[in-house]
Amino acid sequence: MLTTDIISGKHGITAETGLHRWHFFSISDGWWLQRQAKYNTEMAKDTMADVSSKIHPQEPIAV
Repeated sequence: MLTTDIISGKHGITAETGLHRWHFFSISDGWWLQRQAKYNTEMAKDTMADVSSKIHPQEPIAV
């Protein structure tokens, strides 16, 4: 079942899934996708932690 897969982390929220949940729970239509984006960002930060620590910000370029 899709809901079980979402809860267990086997499936993410798509725009279509978010709209189905929006109608069912009567909350903001973008809420589910925002939560999915936040989750994806946090997962990427965890995955890339060692790489990110080696990246140095670029100095501003004088024009």
